[in-house]
Amino acid sequence: MFANSSGSDSESKDKNAPARLSAKRLLQMRREIDYIDEELSDLLLRRFQLAGAVGSLKEDLGLPLRDVSREDAVLEKVATRVGDSPLAKHIVKLFLAIVDESCLVQNELKNS
Repeated sequence: MFANSSGSDSESKDKNAPARLSAKRLLQMRREIDYIDEELSDLLLRRFQLAGAVGSLKEDLGLPLRDVSREDAVLEKVATRVGDSPLAKHIVKLFLAIVDESCLVQNELKNS
């Protein structure tokens, strides 16, 4: 009777092992995403600070804030970098938003 019951316990423990491993892997992946989010936040802050400085310099030089050829070049470089990844269109779309926000930062600093 004990052998039968201990066999059931080990079987049920074995059945839960994949779930425990999956939960552990999920936690690891979320920690990695959190780390990447921290890095992205720092990098975006630096990028927007530089964009603001570029905007000030453009104003001093009498240049327009938007430079469509530069924006296109940035997006093209990103598209080339991500290549044929199935995620490429999402990354390029995100960079388009970053470029747009950078222009907004330049405008806000110009008007402040």
